[in-house]
Amino acid sequence: SGTLRVTADPLFGELFLPELLAAFAARHPAIRVDAVLTSRLVELAEERFDVAFRIGSLADSSLVATRVADARLAFCAAPSYLRRRGRPRHPEELVEHDTIALAPEGRPAEWAFAIGSAVRWVPLQPRMRVKHLGLAKRAALRGLGVANLPLFACAEDLAHGALRLVLTEYNVPFGGIYVVHLSKRLVLPRVRRFVEFAVHKLRANLELQRQAGQTAQ
Repeated sequence: SGTLRVTADPLFGELFLPELLAAFAARHPAIRVDAVLTSRLVELAEERFDVAFRIGSLADSSLVATRVADARLAFCAAPSYLRRRGRPRHPEELVEHDTIALAPEGRPAEWAFAIGSAVRWVPLQPRMRVKHLGLAKRAALRGLGVANLPLFACAEDLAHGALRLVLTEYNVPFGGIYVVHLSKRLVLPRVRRFVEFAVHKLRANLELQRQAGQTAQ
């Protein structure tokens, strides 16, 4: 019983949380759910959140994190853009292309590429600079340029041909998809039950596993 406070990135949350939270609430009628989707990194203890879904690499070792899938990024663009501007064959060619970059304020816009045995950060002069992955995806679908998106977020668009992969041989591993909560000694029964439920459901989600774990061709 009680209120369960959950947070996630909007792009991940919109895809996976509605079904997950609805199923958990239906199973536990005394539970109330407070879900907040934000691209900001939430401080669980200070902001009184119980569970977070995070993507990439984790820096805060004080949190308990359970990995549910691999995370991969995809460089992609709409067919209309590729017909108009051509397909980039090497990261250095991006200077001749329009890019859509996710870059927080005060930080340079740059993408990581696997070149040879090293990871190289390539600076961008993006046509569009955003702080929200959902906006980057919509701009890419409109043909505004090349974007770098989580594969789980654009796999359906790739399957339907609304987006096309580019620069696949230069992809860099992006860490994992995690369910995160505070130290085990602070976990309430409702939080423990939800974490177990979420981990089981997400690991059993074949679509998530396929999208997050496949190697782009």
